[in-house]
Amino acid sequence: MKPHRFEHSNKDDLVSEDRKRSQPPEDIIDRSMIDGGIVADLGCGNGFLTIPLSHVVEKVIALDAQKEMLENLLKRSADRAFNIRPVLAELPAIPLRDESADHIFIVNMLHEIDEKVSMVKEVHRVLRNGGGATVVDFQKKFTKKGPPLNERIEESDVPSIFMGFQLVRHYSFDEFYQYVFRKGP
Repeated sequence: MKPHRFEHSNKDDLVSEDRKRSQPPEDIIDRSMIDGGIVADLGCGNGFLTIPLSHVVEKVIALDAQKEMLENLLKRSADRAFNIRPVLAELPAIPLRDESADHIFIVNMLHEIDEKVSMVKEVHRVLRNGGGATVVDFQKKFTKKGPPLNERIEESDVPSIFMGFQLVRHYSFDEFYQYVFRKGP
């Protein structure tokens, strides 16, 4: 059975004040230790992370499987259009060139990916040597919002999913966790 997908009809929940309080995008970015460059935001939705990223990096490639999400992102980010490139993409495939990104963000998305090993291989392919990957997802416990409990990933299982990457940082919060990985040479 395929994991559920966040529906675009609920897009306002993705940028709600409640979400910004529980998962401040600026904090996610700061903990990721990015230093400019080109980043990809997998499952970007309507820009919760994409728009703040566009203020601190050269270019954000915003990927989502739902055209409506990308259209909403474009409306919300009209003043940042010069460095946000929306891409319609169905993960696990990432339609970007080899070694074309300095950092990849996978925020509240890993649980939605059925073929995690294939996606991680794609992340590895797209990242430049020394590039980073940030994973943020829901703790595997009941919370008011988020995916069904049976689709959530145990926090301790994430490093084994990202085999071949070096673990750089790990943060654990009440409802979420964040990992930062690095691709070695």
